[in-house]
Amino acid sequence: MARKWFQFVGEDGHALTSADAVSVDIEDVAALRKAVFAEVSRALPANVIAADLTVFADRAAYNTKQALEEDSPIGSFGGLKKDALIVQVPDVND
Repeated sequence: MARKWFQFVGEDGHALTSADAVSVDIEDVAALRKAVFAEVSRALPANVIAADLTVFADRAAYNTKQALEEDSPIGSFGGLKKDALIVQVPDVND
């Protein structure tokens, strides 16, 4: 299992939680989303599911809106807290 650090943010980019880590067996975005969702689901509205989360390699990728695809390998992304993956929750008020 690999430990991956993530920062959970809203659509405006502001952190919703402090940086945290999850352990994932499968090194792709879909597995990471499920692991992050399991970790933070109690803080989310009931209509948000794991597939609604958008994952970015890091803050620079988030700033340029270059999201990772569901089948993208995570690889070394999120290996360090300072380089945490950015996981964005959709604005449920839209």
